[in-house]
Amino acid sequence: MTLTAVFASEQQPPVVSYTVTLYVNKPEMGVVSGEGTYAKDAEANISATANAGYRFVKWSDGNTQATRTIIVDSNISLIAIFEALNETVYYTLTVTTNDFMMGAISGSGEYEAGTYATIQAFAFENYSFRVWSDGNSTNPRQILMNSDKEIQAIFVPDKFTLTLTCDPMKGKVIGSGKYPYDSEVLIEARPRAGYKFLNWSDGIGDNPRTVYIDGDIELEALFVVDYTGVEAIEEQKLKGESARKIMIEGHLYIITPDGKIYDAVGAQVK
Repeated sequence: MTLTAVFASEQQPPVVSYTVTLYVNKPEMGVVSGEGTYAKDAEANISATANAGYRFVKWSDGNTQATRTIIVDSNISLIAIFEALNETVYYTLTVTTNDFMMGAISGSGEYEAGTYATIQAFAFENYSFRVWSDGNSTNPRQILMNSDKEIQAIFVPDKFTLTLTCDPMKGKVIGSGKYPYDSEVLIEARPRAGYKFLNWSDGIGDNPRTVYIDGDIELEALFVVDYTGVEAIEEQKLKGESARKIMIEGHLYIITPDGKIYDAVGAQVK
């Protein structure tokens, strides 16, 4: 008799999985996390997080732990239940200035969540408000209070014009321009050959000098003929003979008896 052995193939049992679905009673009150597909008997970590002004109460199965672990042994649906806080929520607004000597501000304080706060910057004389620290230049402006906030008012000095003048035939001046209030500027008067600096139009003779900017300023540099060398010309060149001094276009010249012409510093020009 012949016997035949019959073998059956081994088959893996199918993988069983379940779905965890989470809901919120009111979406504006909070959010949930942890939903998805899990293998049978796996652990799922779920959580409910309340938004500002609300609090978590419980899950729809009665559990009051906002964060919990559940065993997934079937399809599970849960609702996170939130409610509004009974007490009013307030946020702090802090308004500052970059320099209290340049300006003042208003608006700091405690504000109810969801309301608007009005802030304003007040520049002192010779200063101007430029911008808030968040880049907005509206002044005054309103701020939505949905969290604690800090903002700074940026003030800058006004700019003033410093105008320097002189007779261009006699010299030049350095330092004209626009400068911030309360700054210091170095100015200088430079005479041309044959002239020397006398003083500024405000009577000050320092050169160079520092000017304090407290408004628009106009100053003129005054130059006079520099007679240095003229006496030497008369003594050494003229030898006691008469000579004439003449002014041509603001410049001093010496004409000797023999017809030679010298400038104010003794250089022969003809």
